[in-house]
Amino acid sequence: MSLNTQLEKAQKVAVVNETDIYFIKTEKFKTETISIFFQDKLDKDSVSYNALFPNVLKRGCRKYPTLREISSKLDDMYGASLYCDIGKKGESHIVHFFIDYVSNKYLGGDNNNFKDACTILFDVICDPVTENGAFNSEYVRQEKVNLASIIESRINDKMAYSQERCYEEMCKDEPFGIYEYGKKEDVERIQPLELYQHYKKVLISTKKYIFITGETYEDKIDLIKTIMTEKFPESKVVTIFTEYKCKIFNGTVANIDEFMDVNQGKLCVGFRSGIKANDKDYYALLMYNSILGGGGFVNSKLFINVREKESLAYYIFSNLEKYKGIMMISSGIDASNKQKTLDIIAEQMETMKKGNISDFEMEYTKATIIYSLKSISDGQLRLTDYYFSQIAGGTNDDFDTFTEKLKKVTKEDVIKVAAKMKLDTIYFLGPKTDVKEEAKDE
Repeated sequence: MSLNTQLEKAQKVAVVNETDIYFIKTEKFKTETISIFFQDKLDKDSVSYNALFPNVLKRGCRKYPTLREISSKLDDMYGASLYCDIGKKGESHIVHFFIDYVSNKYLGGDNNNFKDACTILFDVICDPVTENGAFNSEYVRQEKVNLASIIESRINDKMAYSQERCYEEMCKDEPFGIYEYGKKEDVERIQPLELYQHYKKVLISTKKYIFITGETYEDKIDLIKTIMTEKFPESKVVTIFTEYKCKIFNGTVANIDEFMDVNQGKLCVGFRSGIKANDKDYYALLMYNSILGGGGFVNSKLFINVREKESLAYYIFSNLEKYKGIMMISSGIDASNKQKTLDIIAEQMETMKKGNISDFEMEYTKATIIYSLKSISDGQLRLTDYYFSQIAGGTNDDFDTFTEKLKKVTKEDVIKVAAKMKLDTIYFLGPKTDVKEEAKDE
């Protein structure tokens, strides 16, 4: 049975003012969604601006100038929800606005929830509250405080923080090493006028993608086209970021140690494969990562040998940054177990290079990855992100083509990938007590 008898495909249905419009057909939900992605370059000079302006926009638009009025309108639409989000995919900085709303199918009378959703979404994006040709200064001030707080608070989640720091050190000479929310000091310098000017530039010059989910698109596409023509008449895309540089290991392993008031050490180890998402070896890389430690699978080599057999780690898993060909192993350990953990990680990677991969590991891993694909269809935003990620990576795989390519991966393919993995960066976040004890010993 084809996987797509159960899972949905994305179909490009129109291009308006250089904006690609996609439709994902799904009949599983009573709600529908509209998403718009702005794909900008990831750059230290603009990253804080991109992180700030979406939240300023969400504070109010010309028709609904306050949060309360926007919320009231969304409530009138049977509880619609409007969000914005910031992220990065390789060297791209992504600004994402989306709205979900009850489908017209479940509403009586002359209700047109799709039209209302479209209107308020694009009003918020394109018709902000302004004063003297700039953003509302109070909205900017408040959102600067909120963004600075987000940047400061990233240290609170030590596992995520250690992974981000490892990426930053590993890719410090690459755009990917830039934190997607920028730096606090850069945020504090932003003024309403320059933020507004940057926002207008993003609207005109960045590549945009629109995704609609629901049962039909034919009754929606004309309205989308009309709104896009009206709201983005000057759109002129400068650069499209779909090709990501996959840096090769330079031969020097970086060792970074940081110390904080933590009880549990965080060890992150970064490797470079030189394999991009649209390379033919990517699916073997995905298999390699999953067999080694992907997702913290209980049958993964790292889980069995580091956590279960040796009891060295509170958690251990590996994950891929598909756009950069980077694999990171992340673990929570006692500081005294750092070297032993590194030794066992190296041992397990070496055994894979030598072909120590069982048929069970191959089949189990393929089945697990395919099963995880099915769960994507449980959420419309997950579906949208999957297909946008395919576009951003230059792969354009639907669920069927992805599955077919994965099933063709052989043990020899995985061994070939294992030989390409190069240790690049070792990052360790440890307790401050270790520093004091070392100083005492000296």
